[in-house]
Amino acid sequence: MSDIAGTTPVRRFFTFVVQSRRWLLPLLFLVPIAFAMPLASLDRDLRSDAFMEPDNPALVYRNVVKERFGLVDPILVAVVSTSEAGIFDSESLNVVKSLSDQLAQLPNIDGEGVFSLGTVSAIESGSSGLDIVPLLETIPRGTGAMQALKERISAFPVFTNDLIADDSSATLLVLQLIDEQQAESSYYRVLDLVDELTLPPGVEIHVAGEGAVTGYLGAYVDADARVLNPIAALIILLVIALAFRNWAAPLLALVMIASSCVISLGAMALAGVPFYVVTNAMPVILIGIAVADTIHVCSRFALKREFEGDRSAAATSIDTLESLWRPITITSATTIAGFLGLYFASEMPPFRYFGLFTALGVFVAWLYTILCLPCFLSYRSFAKFSSRQSGVRNNQEKTRSPDSLVGRSLRLLLEQIWNGAIQWPKVVVASFLVIIGAGLLSSLALEVDDNRIGIFHRSEKIAIANDVISDRLGGTGTLDVIIETGSTEGILEPELLLAMEQLQIRGERLEGVAGSRSIVDYLKQMNAVLSESDSESDSDSDSDPDSGSFDEFYADAGPELAVEADPYAVPESSAMAAQFLLLYNFAGDPADFKQLIDYEYTSANIRFLINPSSYQGFAPVVEALRTETRNLFDGLPAEVNLSGRISLDYEWLQAIERSHWGSVMAAVVMVFVVSAASFGSVARGALSLIPVVASVLGVYTVMSVTGIPLGVGTSMFAAVAIGLGVDFAVHTIARFVPERRSMSGPADNNQKLERRVNSSERRADFYSSTGRPLMLNFVAVSAGFAVLMLSEISQLAEFGLIVLTAVGVSFLASLTLIPACFSIRSSEPWSKK
Repeated sequence: MSDIAGTTPVRRFFTFVVQSRRWLLPLLFLVPIAFAMPLASLDRDLRSDAFMEPDNPALVYRNVVKERFGLVDPILVAVVSTSEAGIFDSESLNVVKSLSDQLAQLPNIDGEGVFSLGTVSAIESGSSGLDIVPLLETIPRGTGAMQALKERISAFPVFTNDLIADDSSATLLVLQLIDEQQAESSYYRVLDLVDELTLPPGVEIHVAGEGAVTGYLGAYVDADARVLNPIAALIILLVIALAFRNWAAPLLALVMIASSCVISLGAMALAGVPFYVVTNAMPVILIGIAVADTIHVCSRFALKREFEGDRSAAATSIDTLESLWRPITITSATTIAGFLGLYFASEMPPFRYFGLFTALGVFVAWLYTILCLPCFLSYRSFAKFSSRQSGVRNNQEKTRSPDSLVGRSLRLLLEQIWNGAIQWPKVVVASFLVIIGAGLLSSLALEVDDNRIGIFHRSEKIAIANDVISDRLGGTGTLDVIIETGSTEGILEPELLLAMEQLQIRGERLEGVAGSRSIVDYLKQMNAVLSESDSESDSDSDSDPDSGSFDEFYADAGPELAVEADPYAVPESSAMAAQFLLLYNFAGDPADFKQLIDYEYTSANIRFLINPSSYQGFAPVVEALRTETRNLFDGLPAEVNLSGRISLDYEWLQAIERSHWGSVMAAVVMVFVVSAASFGSVARGALSLIPVVASVLGVYTVMSVTGIPLGVGTSMFAAVAIGLGVDFAVHTIARFVPERRSMSGPADNNQKLERRVNSSERRADFYSSTGRPLMLNFVAVSAGFAVLMLSEISQLAEFGLIVLTAVGVSFLASLTLIPACFSIRSSEPWSKK
């Protein structure tokens, strides 16, 4: 290795790396193995709540509400009958009753929280004034008994709001989970139980709800990752193998991929950061990034071996890294800066940790490129790259070689791009200014929207179940309005009950609200029943003087218990309301009101059923209900807050818009600072940003025209695209700056002629040294994101499509806009035909 002696600090460093390969390579292999060990402990958090910080006030309050009322994201089971009678036939009702009883016995299902026709009771008048009769205590047989059941249900409006479709074609079973962390196992237990049932003809069962979504999402994400990640790696390695016609380059790329992915995911496990839905995109992104530097190093190494075959492999590897370490470091630093911009600016933990640990993966890829690649390439067995990939064989061989034909086509394409950019630089700049202007206008029209159920493919059972429940019943979304007084029986004050009643009436008039349920519904029903009982008692007393009326029975409670003239109305006093609830507790189960009022009657809950599952659909409902609560409860002795799944989704989806623009600005600023510092020039730092800014704004235009909103998948694309796309700009600037210096400035006629004569040679040199690796880099990254488009998770598929588009624009802009900008500034064109 006498030809590897170094004179510069950089060369001495890489000389030391190559000479230390016997102990350095084993060490570099042991590090990923160590980080792979904690991967088994990597937890998953696929809940919607994961998009909010644990100390978010809305989430903290939701946990308080959960503790007080037992309100969690439920699993919904819909029983659908296609018979003419709908669910009102004995076979269908028997399924409902049997299913209700069996579901209540499942682990992690709150038996007292099962809400269905098989568990609810009717409130009727009886000998003691109030009877609580289970609706399906016995399955009705015959037309008369079935009609009596229908009348009993229709007499209590809350049943039709929550449980039964308007056309009687379906009924709903609502299951409350005890521990939401066990949603996945609970969901599959429900499915197993449903599969074991023998259903009568025409009866179907569908399982949906937020609890079901969370439960199924784990398996869905796992299945998606098992397919996508290997395909992405395989396609990228295949691209590299075809490009280099050598087993060494794909093997080196595989080392880079494995090291960056394993170390970043292992670090997540060690830090206690869970695997989120968006984390599924991280391995595919790292696969594309990790091979980029490998492509540049192997291309430059092969080119040097072509011309310097008499030198040792070790010397060539040192020469290669000595010439490339700077652009490789700059591109890695700017990519890391882009992802860190997402980390520092995003309000949502999944996005923040996605940015942080992807940045770590990029750093690992850079570190292994600097330390691992020169060691491998210094071995003669790795140095045997085929000379065909460098594109410098003689004309006869090029004619026979298919690879050379492809190489000449790519070279011709890049030369045409070069010529076009420098011959019409103002046209190129003007074109991109139009793109930038259109993007700025389009960004103002972008809307935030997302749909949790939209994660799944439309053919998935859970998506079909959601559609069935949304079409036939009240939908799968819930919004809770919590009224708190802080005093025992304070919630029973008539003015508060009347305000709650009005809120339900006004809320149900809003588009998207399918119904509501509160303790007021039960109090009004008891008032109506007891009024009827009292009327009958008064009628009997006319013939029997010894019989007492309802008012006389409660005479010791005071005159405020007199029954109102309107039977289905809010009790006129708190004492009357308390007495009604006491009667219900004697005759029925106090747990029936567990989700609607606390045991001391200090606070109550109004649960609204929201049909739209998209942000744009339910956001107006949330905002309108907030306005109504302020208007109705202003001046009353109560504090009112919104909670529930719809309210929480509203909160974190609003944060998407704020964090999106913040992450874009943070990524732009950090990339500019790193790029300007690396180049030692503010102008070049700004120039490196122009292609990626143009690509991001161009995508905004596409999103605006096609109606693609900002959501979970699309909101983080900009920071990712900036981090990825800036690589093309940096490599182009790093290569073109010395070209511009050699082609500009004062020159005599002979020098100008020499520049023109040598222009074709310079173009060929750019193709082999920089253009070709950039093209391969673009193809590799594009292949990775194209694989994401195959994802069954729609958010990842959209993310892949948008980032692929942005990276494509960045690549094209780097090869046209940057040369055009330099050409405009240069006193002498770089080349002329």
